[in-house]
Amino acid sequence: MLTQTDIERERYEARRKAQLDYNSGMNFARTQGEMIGAIHAYEHMLEQVETPTDQLLALSRENLARLAEELKTKASSRR
Repeated sequence: MLTQTDIERERYEARRKAQLDYNSGMNFARTQGEMIGAIHAYEHMLEQVETPTDQLLALSRENLARLAEELKTKASSRR
């Protein structure tokens, strides 16, 4: 049988885990949004058609970062 202290600890741990999960998700969304913004900016600089946001949202974080870096390199070499 769980004591009141055990129950309170489990509730605290569940709240803490939910808070950490939420913060992690928000962090990912902010980072993802920044990368998509950068991709659109580089595409604009390169006078390319902007990739639809929903298409970019389907990519993993690694693929977004890779695409942003490729576009950044192309934009830098055009100067």
